[in-house]
Amino acid sequence: MSGFSFEVLQFGLLTWHFLKAHTVGHSDEPYLYGFPYYRVVPIASLAVLIGMVYAVVSPLLLPILVIYFLLGYAVFINQMEDVYDITYDTCGQYWPTIHHYIFLSVTLMQTTMIGLFGLKSKPGASFATIPLLVLNIMFNEYCKVRFLPTFQCRPIQVPL
Repeated sequence: MSGFSFEVLQFGLLTWHFLKAHTVGHSDEPYLYGFPYYRVVPIASLAVLIGMVYAVVSPLLLPILVIYFLLGYAVFINQMEDVYDITYDTCGQYWPTIHHYIFLSVTLMQTTMIGLFGLKSKPGASFATIPLLVLNIMFNEYCKVRFLPTFQCRPIQVPL
């Protein structure tokens, strides 16, 4: 299990550095790790999904989610500047994936709102949410038509 607190403390790197310094000795060049996209992106996406869906039912979840993302922003800005070495450039190739996660989160949130307003016997609010859902789907289709072809073909400078 990993999170922002483990990222700040980095017990594994601290222990590894301590053992290496006392057994092998110090080296002049530091070893820099690459950014762990495989570990960070799914956790952040899950937090967005849970926060967007359950914020309708439990609004007290929103301040906790905002604090979580502010802490993550502060930690990873520091990590990007001081700790991680950029081993490869993604050229924004994660944008379609993250956009899809956020689209699904907003769609689930709006569907939950329609159901919640229906259960609370507020048909006016339930029907007023339906155009938001339609606009959300239309915006997603516009983004797919407008921006997705950009990510299909990468410029020749990127591999070089």
